[in-house]
Amino acid sequence: MSGSPDAQLLPDKASPAAPALTAYPWSVALLAAAYAAASVALVRSILLSFRTEPLFPDAFATVAASPWALATLADFGVGAAAAAAYIAVREAYDASRAAPEDGLLGADGGRAPWPWAVRAAAWVAATCCLGNPVVCVYAVTKMAACHGVSTGLLPAAGADGGGSGLWQPAGGRRVWPALALGGSVTALLAFGAVCLWAGLTEGLSAGWAYIRSNPWAWTTFLDNAVGLAVSATYVWVRERGAGGWRRVAWMAALLLGGNGGTAAYVATMAVEGMAGGEAAEVVLSRRQQAA
Repeated sequence: MSGSPDAQLLPDKASPAAPALTAYPWSVALLAAAYAAASVALVRSILLSFRTEPLFPDAFATVAASPWALATLADFGVGAAAAAAYIAVREAYDASRAAPEDGLLGADGGRAPWPWAVRAAAWVAATCCLGNPVVCVYAVTKMAACHGVSTGLLPAAGADGGGSGLWQPAGGRRVWPALALGGSVTALLAFGAVCLWAGLTEGLSAGWAYIRSNPWAWTTFLDNAVGLAVSATYVWVRERGAGGWRRVAWMAALLLGGNGGTAAYVATMAVEGMAGGEAAEVVLSRRQQAA
């Protein structure tokens, strides 16, 4: 009976990927609702800020007037850079999985595929212009397409070990970890220097009062909070199975250090990549446990 045509229509219960794609779909709805609520609050703050003060040039001048407000803007920059890197890797991975036969992947040594780069650039540009609600939309669309939070954020976690098929230049397995490590450490040091300068120049309570009273500074703070919520979701999912204390420690780092914690986490992924894995194998999979 197993060879009948009808039997081919039955789901493959032996496939390990089948349960993962349908596991806990309610989690996507819950996260989408949470992201939507946060994004609505942020958009409301943006509209109120526009009504109170023009964006150019007053908004930047008032944010720069407070060291802690400026540190908040630097925090946004670090988070946006991390989101841009994830989007680039994710779009390239999705392109490599969607149509490997189209000759777009450079598997024969040809040029890199440009369509995924255009999509990634569009998402990154939208993030820079509209803030982290765009990152929320991007994350939710990926989760919805994969029918799960884990599979949406880490699509390579259930892939076979034959590589992602992702195009990369010769020596890319050695280049990307160095670039990621150098960029993340530089961002972490720069952000830390700005925060240190802010702490030496202005009291934390005074800085918080300024951020609360200034519409654009408060909007920047809310934007960071929305982005950190997405980063926390990614880290929580990726660290699943790595030990509860690690997950709690990284949540504390993100809560207390903002996107400084994000930069530190990217640095740890770069160290993982030094073992020779592709960018997608590290960024889009769960943390590899030592034997």
